[in-house]
Amino acid sequence: YGIHCPKEHEKIRRFDSEELNAIETWINADKWRYCKRLHVEPTYFSGKKVLEVGSGPLGLSRFFAGAEVHYLDPLHSWYWHCGYRKVGYSIAARIEDCMHHRYDAVISVNAIDHVDDFESAINVCEMMCNVDGEIRMDIHYHAPTVTEPHVLNDEIVKAAFKKFDMKKIAENPSHVFYPRGTHPESD
Repeated sequence: YGIHCPKEHEKIRRFDSEELNAIETWINADKWRYCKRLHVEPTYFSGKKVLEVGSGPLGLSRFFAGAEVHYLDPLHSWYWHCGYRKVGYSIAARIEDCMHHRYDAVISVNAIDHVDDFESAINVCEMMCNVDGEIRMDIHYHAPTVTEPHVLNDEIVKAAFKKFDMKKIAENPSHVFYPRGTHPESD
C-alpha cells in the first residue's frame, strides 16, 4: 500500500509480542487509508453506528473519530489465531448471512468483491442500513481471481443497488493504491 518502513520513533513497542508490535506499527502508519479511499474526514461518521463489511484483521475504521464501529469478516477467528488483536464489536460471519442489526452507515474498502454472492451482499447491506443512512464503498474492478471472484463494472454495481442510489465518487487506477506489479493492472 505504499507504506514506508517506519523510523525507530514510529515503531510500537507496548506489547509483549514482536509480531503484535509490528502489526500495530503498520496499522498506525496506514491509519488514514479508509479516509482517503472513502473520501471522508476522520469525523465524518461521528455519532453514528457503522458496519464495516470485510474489515480484515486491521480494523482501520477504528480511526473514525466518535463512531461506533462494528467489524464484520468471516475470517476473524483466523486473524486472532494468527496474532491480530480483536478490535471493538467483531462479528465473524459472511455479509450474506447477516441481517439482524441496523446501522447508520455501511462501509467496505476493497472487500465487497471478495464475497461469494455480490448481489446478495449488496442486498443485505441495503437491508442493514437505515433508510436515511449511507453506504460508502471502495470497490475494485478487476479480472477474477480465487479470492476476488467477481468481474464488476459500473453497470453491474449500479444494478445491484435496489434501495440506495449508487453514485460514483472517484475512479483511480490500481497504481495509486498498490505498488506496481503487486496487483492486476486491470484493477
